[in-house]
Amino acid sequence: MPSLSQLRETWLIEDEDSKIRRNLIVVSVVIVLLWWLKVPLGEAAGKLLNVTLDKKVTESRLWRVGLIGLLYFAMRFKFSQEHIDDFTKMKEEFLNYRDGVLLWVLRQNVAWTQGAKALGTFHERIASRHGYTRKEVAANLKVHAIKVHNAMFGFVNASKERVRPEGGQVRAELEWAVTSAKGTNRWLEPDLNFYPPKRFLAAIWLISAAKLTIYSRTCTSFLVPWGLAAVAAFVAGYQVISTW
Repeated sequence: MPSLSQLRETWLIEDEDSKIRRNLIVVSVVIVLLWWLKVPLGEAAGKLLNVTLDKKVTESRLWRVGLIGLLYFAMRFKFSQEHIDDFTKMKEEFLNYRDGVLLWVLRQNVAWTQGAKALGTFHERIASRHGYTRKEVAANLKVHAIKVHNAMFGFVNASKERVRPEGGQVRAELEWAVTSAKGTNRWLEPDLNFYPPKRFLAAIWLISAAKLTIYSRTCTSFLVPWGLAAVAAFVAGYQVISTW
């Protein structure tokens, strides 16, 4: 008969912090395979223990035990330091992807920057610098963006620190063409803050999430265990109800 140390060496489950992710994946895969291969758990348990068991009752209880075990390993993974670190890194990667997508989309369609709030802010700045009212500026000047040099979500405060507030505020460095009775001049606006339309923000979010899912290794190691666990929880829950 194998010793306890030998069983430990061959057993896949070790309740250590360094093995939390693997434990959740192994338990999830085992549950899904047992369901997929239609393994008769009641009969298998009877043979293993060399006793006669009520197959239906035993199977129902085994699925309940499996579901409880799955929940335990899921919670262990959720509160592990590895999970916390991956989530923090994935969030930072998403924000970086979002800034890159923002700049790309603005350059593809500069007209996005010409929303009422963006132009309103620009008109106010021209008026304050040249002694005009905002209405005078809006009535006498034709303004349109022609090039986006840089863009990001958030703003830089007085201490030169980046702040990312809620609400989708964008800080952009734009080059404008300003047309008036005297002709057309170019105007570089290094610090224009505005709020894009919601459909614009939704498109940025979806593209960034897709890039994160495809290209981020951290995202893969974060989502795969949760995806398998979700499938296993559905399977185990369904089996518990159907064999009750």
